[in-house]
Amino acid sequence: MINYWWMPCVVIMYVAYGWLTKQNNTHHTAFWFWSLTLVGALPLWSMISRTSKNLLADGFIYDFFMLTVYVGTLIYLGEAEKFVLNQWVGLVLCLLGILLMKLRLGV
Repeated sequence: MINYWWMPCVVIMYVAYGWLTKQNNTHHTAFWFWSLTLVGALPLWSMISRTSKNLLADGFIYDFFMLTVYVGTLIYLGEAEKFVLNQWVGLVLCLLGILLMKLRLGV
């Protein structure tokens, strides 16, 4: 049985991480800094890798969720307002590269 209990955990963690990143950048107080540090110190991948049946495939899935959720959260919060065309193209190419790697793995 494939065990993907961790996918919602990754989504929740990186939404929180993106939001805390914006708060830390906006408010410059110790509270936001330490909150961000605490969330960033959670060993989620360490827990996932202990139960993984396919480390390479799970690693790509984890990285894809991490990248899309974190960047998507920052875009949603308005942090990409100053992006120009080449930055959007670069972001799309990164996502496509990860997807192509997953397809090659047969995931």
